[in-house]
Amino acid sequence: MSLDHQHLVHLPYQVPQNYLDAMSAAGGGPFHNDTAQDTMRMTYHAMVKCLDDHVGMLVRQFQDKKMWDNTLLCKAPELFCAPSAGRKPAATVGLSAMSAGRV
Repeated sequence: MSLDHQHLVHLPYQVPQNYLDAMSAAGGGPFHNDTAQDTMRMTYHAMVKCLDDHVGMLVRQFQDKKMWDNTLLCKAPELFCAPSAGRKPAATVGLSAMSAGRV
């Protein structure tokens, strides 16, 4: 099983409207959208929340099938990311893994 690319946090900053609504001050969130930077931050936070929800659904599917105790959840970097701000390209960073109970 894997997460679709649409649930990853990267440019372009796009997320379902219900996640944006939840992050706005009108929806009880911390962002007032007074500036373009506020809007960008709100969208980014909404994308992270969306990703978190989908990882949670994936974990629950494994738990419901009684497969979670024998599952290793791995997060692989996007292999074709360009280096920025003096950082190494993602392909050279490697894999990070989370075992059961450490999500």
